[in-house]
Formats: sequence, structure tokens, C-alpha cells
Amino acid sequence: MIGGLPGGSPGPNAEGDWIGLLIMFVLGAIMGGGFLYAAYTLSQMSFYGITN
Repeated sequence: MIGGLPGGSPGPNAEGDWIGLLIMFVLGAIMGGGFLYAAYTLSQMSFYGITN
């Protein structure tokens, strides 16, 4: 099955693109959240290290 052609049926292609975007969004949120969490924990550790 070839997707992305103008002559093809838009149903399955649109659904596949939607699922792909949703998966990329979820993965991006997980990676971004992990990065923010790591930066937050590192900042907290450095802050407590300086105060102590």
C-alpha cells in the first residue's frame, strides 16, 4: 500500500498520520519531561550542595 498519493483514499493515510503524530507527541512529552525533571533535580542538588 502506497500512502501520500493524491489518488489514494485519504482515510487510512490520515489515520496513520494522526497516530504517528500522537506517538511522536507522547514520546516528545516523555523525553521533554525527563529532561526537565533531570534539570530540576540537578538544580536542587546543586542548590542544597551550595547551602550545605
